[in-house]
Amino acid sequence: MMVRFTPDPSAHTRSLFLLNSFAEIFQVEDIQPLPVHTIIEASGQRLFFDNPSNDGGLVTLHLRAESAGLVSFSVGIDGEMVSLSSLIFP
Repeated sequence: MMVRFTPDPSAHTRSLFLLNSFAEIFQVEDIQPLPVHTIIEASGQRLFFDNPSNDGGLVTLHLRAESAGLVSFSVGIDGEMVSLSSLIFP
């Protein structure tokens, strides 16, 4: 999964929030670039990344699905929740 942040030259860090339900669907095997710090919250984990450039930056999550089928999940990008769906093949 790739997350492209909207350009914001004034931001020092960018955040990606993964709900606990995300972890029930996917196992995160790697993240590039690595977050500069992570905060564990009751409802999930918030990953912070340096604002890499004025063009917004890209974070790649290498994932392994826990099961096949149609899944829906939400992630937070800089505080805004986004609903996504994916069809996972066996």
